[in-house]
Amino acid sequence: MLHLINYVPELRGKSEIIEEPLPAQRVKISLRHIHDAPKQAYLAPGRQPLAIEHDGEYASVIILEMCGYQLVVFE
Repeated sequence: MLHLINYVPELRGKSEIIEEPLPAQRVKISLRHIHDAPKQAYLAPGRQPLAIEHDGEYASVIILEMCGYQLVVFE
């Protein structure tokens, strides 16, 4: 599982607070695998399938759109 976070940190006093999510499009994620390549990938919790591209030791997926947070599952 891969947790993706895309927010704008804002300085409030001496602390940074994360409040505003940022939209992102066409986010490419590459996962390095040592032994077995993942057979499938999907967005959780909806199980929206993602196409996997294999290139040697890397499995890559493209997330078309996310806003703030996204969970990607490789199996």
